[in-house]
Amino acid sequence: MQVLVALHLACPNVVSRDDLVAQCWEGRVVGDDAINGAIGKLRRLSQTSQSFVIETIPRVGYRLANPAQLEHTGVADKSDPPGSGNRRAMLTGGVALGAAALAGGGWWFATKPPTLPSPSQAKTPPAALALIARGREMVRQGRLENQSQAAGLFQQAIDLAPDDADAWGGLGLADAFVAHNGSKAAYQAQNMRALSAIDRALELDPGNPLAWEAKAVAIPSRGNWFESEQALRQGLKFHPDDGNLLLNLANKLVVVGRMREGANIMKGLIASLSGHIDPAIAWISIVAFSGAGEWVEADQAAARGAAQFPRHPLTWIHRVYLLMFTGRAAEALIMLGDVDNRPPDQRDDDINGVTTVAVALQSGARADIDKAAATQLVRARNGGRDAENAFMFLAGLGKMDDAFAVARACYLAPGAFDPPARFAPNLFLPGCRTMRKDPRFADLMDRMGLTAYWQKIGAKPDYQIYKDG
Repeated sequence: MQVLVALHLACPNVVSRDDLVAQCWEGRVVGDDAINGAIGKLRRLSQTSQSFVIETIPRVGYRLANPAQLEHTGVADKSDPPGSGNRRAMLTGGVALGAAALAGGGWWFATKPPTLPSPSQAKTPPAALALIARGREMVRQGRLENQSQAAGLFQQAIDLAPDDADAWGGLGLADAFVAHNGSKAAYQAQNMRALSAIDRALELDPGNPLAWEAKAVAIPSRGNWFESEQALRQGLKFHPDDGNLLLNLANKLVVVGRMREGANIMKGLIASLSGHIDPAIAWISIVAFSGAGEWVEADQAAARGAAQFPRHPLTWIHRVYLLMFTGRAAEALIMLGDVDNRPPDQRDDDINGVTTVAVALQSGARADIDKAAATQLVRARNGGRDAENAFMFLAGLGKMDDAFAVARACYLAPGAFDPPARFAPNLFLPGCRTMRKDPRFADLMDRMGLTAYWQKIGAKPDYQIYKDG
């Protein structure tokens, strides 16, 4: 879909194949098959919507050849200079559809052929399709601000195409992520909005993959491990090869300790994309492979993430964790100290907290360990992700009593899981390996409801199967 946007922005001018690669594949080396496949998909879409035509200019490139149809959708405006489109209208509407807006995370349409448009999209105008494409790209970036922006893009698409199931499913997904990652005060209202959008999407298209993906995110994790997983598997019954459902299933399996199953899904996804990944695939791969003890694959995933998304916060921090808990704390310290190349939105106190742990892991000195542990106990009082990271760090430092105390407070104390959807895979990552070998871990799993989930689903977590788990 980025190709359609690039052609529209240049209309009526021709866009060369090299320019398409630069704008839609971020300049990465791609074969002719990728470009031909994207153009072919758009031509099939044009036959369905009959609102645009893509013309091939031999030895030059491609051109959008039916601008009149696009004008009455509100995307183009004759008052602008030829080839400019109504860019001011798009920007003031919250949609920056230039080359910069297409950067990052666009594997949906750029590197893997998307599924054919759902029946509800037969008459969806190109402007709405472009908004949906951009919203899908934004929601996968992993940052709260990106997910909020995605919700706005999907809402604009709904305004243009109120019966488009993908627009409604996308809104449900974005709102569910915002509820999951946002404030406690806004959780209930945001999640209710997500569920309402999901219901509308499934009413329009019972098999809509975005809606089933959103449903899995919107279902609160605590006590609903089984139901959340089944939502993804229900979507996969309709779309067994949907990369987004598979990615979320892999993440779900990682969160409940089924690391090797999640890692196998990630291997299939990466292979199908020929290495052209987005940030979500990058960081979930690091987590899955490191949790599964597949260190070569974990290092490869970290290297891919560093090469393609060097300053993405989740890709960056999970690479740091991988180094810290595989005997390479000195390398982690180099990353932590490289101010110019770390993510711009990392807070100094967060960096300092991780750095004290890395210093202690490198030196092994009692004074350094005690200092790092004291810092993490203070940070644990913040709750949420600070607490989840704190018990992992404490376990890695050998402070087992403190680690279990923080984990219990994080997951079992009154008010824990508020918002209830929040849960990270830290308990099953390398930093918590000593916790999993402690008899107290089984009680924690019982009280969190994970033991009942494993029994109901008929599967065991890796740490109960493999000695190195």
